[in-house]
Amino acid sequence: MKIELRKVHYSARLSEETAAFTAEVWIDGARAGTASNHGTGGPDDIHPRAMEERLNAYGATLPPITYAGGSYPQDAETLIDAAFQEWETARELKKLLGRKLLFPRQAEPGAVYQSRVLTKPQMIDALRDHETTRAK
Repeated sequence: MKIELRKVHYSARLSEETAAFTAEVWIDGARAGTASNHGTGGPDDIHPRAMEERLNAYGATLPPITYAGGSYPQDAETLIDAAFQEWETARELKKLLGRKLLFPRQAEPGAVYQSRVLTKPQMIDALRDHETTRAK
C-alpha cells in the first residue's frame, strides 16, 4: 500500500510537541481522506473513519516499531506520521539542493559530487553524460 500526503500545509511556528499540519491522504494513487495535527502533542485527526480503519488494518500486517524501551504496533497514526516525515524530508532536500544534481564519485567510494545550479535542459544533458560515462 502506497500512502502519501499531498497539498500539505505545515506550520513550524505552530508546532510545539508535534508537527502542526493539514494534508490530503492518498492511498495507492487515489484520494482517500484528510489528516491533520494541531501541533500540541495530541494524535493526528484522520478522516473519514473508514480510511483510518483501513490504515489500522494495514498497519496490523506490518512489523512493530521497535525502540530502546520496547515496541509498539503500527497503525493509522504511525503510517500518517511516516508519510509526513517523508514529505518533510523531500521538502528539505529540495530546499537544500534546488536545481542541483548529486553523483557518486567513481574514484572515492562513498563520496558525492554536487553540480552547480542547472536549468532543466542542462540537467537532462548532465544526466545523459553521466549515464554515458557510467556505461563505459
